[in-house]
Formats: sequence, structure tokens, C-alpha cells
Amino acid sequence: MSKDNLPEVVTPEDLLMVGSPFTAEQLSIFYQKTPEDKIMRRPAKGGGTWDFIKTGYAIDTLNRVFGYLWSFEVLTSLEEAAKMAGSGTVVVKGRLTVYTKDGLMLVKEQFGRCEVKFKTACDEETKKKVPTKEFLDFGNDMKGAASDALKKCASEFGLFRDIYHKDDFQELDVISVDEKQNREETAIEEAKDAMRNAANMAELQGVFLRLPTEVRGNASVIASKDALKRKFLKKGKKDESSKDKTK
Repeated sequence: MSKDNLPEVVTPEDLLMVGSPFTAEQLSIFYQKTPEDKIMRRPAKGGGTWDFIKTGYAIDTLNRVFGYLWSFEVLTSLEEAAKMAGSGTVVVKGRLTVYTKDGLMLVKEQFGRCEVKFKTACDEETKKKVPTKEFLDFGNDMKGAASDALKKCASEFGLFRDIYHKDDFQELDVISVDEKQNREETAIEEAKDAMRNAANMAELQGVFLRLPTEVRGNASVIASKDALKRKFLKKGKKDESSKDKTK
């Protein structure tokens, strides 16, 4: 994984700065990438593929994150859905409700969809199977739309955002305050060592510019760079003086 793709490092305290009703442990899961072996793929209309997760994994994750303190309901009636399904797609509205340990109730609503399958019949003229207007298994189609709505509602809370909100997803690596401080101190010392290994001013500048922004802004790193810069300037003057004496 390249540096650009590494998750941002935060502490539990960073996550709780907004006064979230969720715990830091819950919030950390919201910012984790979905395990690769849980990501399914299917062909997309117009080419390419769609990423998705199985409903069972979504339910297991909701149970794990909210401790079974959640419920889901489909707000669209069978009659409403059946009327719409004649076009070939059934769309339903779902509502996901989760409860915090403090008894707070939080609700998210989203739509889910599923392609409808129709029974086929044999055309007497062509002797080929053609679709009819009779549903093959409308209950299963409703189940598919409801499952889609459940996963999209969960993504509104922050789960599976790398699947359903790829453009806005930022993976976070949640660590303790002490661990974050240790990592920062290590990065600073490694930066200083890299600059000390520079052979000249140009190399020093190159090393400094390649450092992560937060490391470049550290006061001790800047002081170390300035000290090395003065050292190279002083050495350069000595070299010039030596050349003048040999002329």
C-alpha cells in the first residue's frame, strides 16, 4: 500500500470530539474498510462491475456494532411495490432504527431496489420463450429490494461507506493517544536521520520536501533542517576559501 493510500491515524478522543452518541469503538468500525473477502461483485449495466455485500454480513455487522439494539422495517406496502414492479423494477423504502446504550433512538431511511423476474411462456409462432407480465416470485423480489434498503440505511450511519459512498470514504486507523504519540516521535526521528544522511544542500532540500506535511511542520524537524543548512553553507564557504588559497 502506498503512503497516499494509508489510513489517517486518529485517537478515540479525536472521534468523540463532535459529541457523538456512539462510542469510540463503534465509530472506529464506521471508518474501517470492508474486508476484501466480504466484498461481492456483479456485472453492472453499461459495463464494469458493482461492488456489494451479502445481507448476512450486513446483519452480522449491525449485531456486532449495536449489540442487537436495532430494528428494520419496510415502509412500502406490497400493493404499492407491485404497481411499480410492472416496469421491471421493484423499489421499496426502508427504515433502520438503532438504539444507544443511553436509550437514544436514531433513525435512517433509504430506498432499495431489485430487478423483477417474470414467468416465461412459449410463443406459438416462434416457439421461443418470452416473458409474461406474471411475477415469477414477487416475494423474493421484495426481499431483494428490502435487503438493498437495509444496507443503504446502514451506510447512512457510516457502515460499509467504502462500498456505497466510495468518493467520500476516508479510512481511519484508530489507536491510543500513547501509540499515536510514539508513531509521531518515530516519524520525526526518522526524518531527522534521513536529513543527516544528505550529502549536500540539494539532497537536504529533496529529503525535506518528500516528508509528510505534518512532519515537515514539526518545530524540531525544521530546526534540524536549518542547522544542517547552516552546516552546508559553512562548509561551502570553507571550500571556497581553500580554493582561493590554492590559486
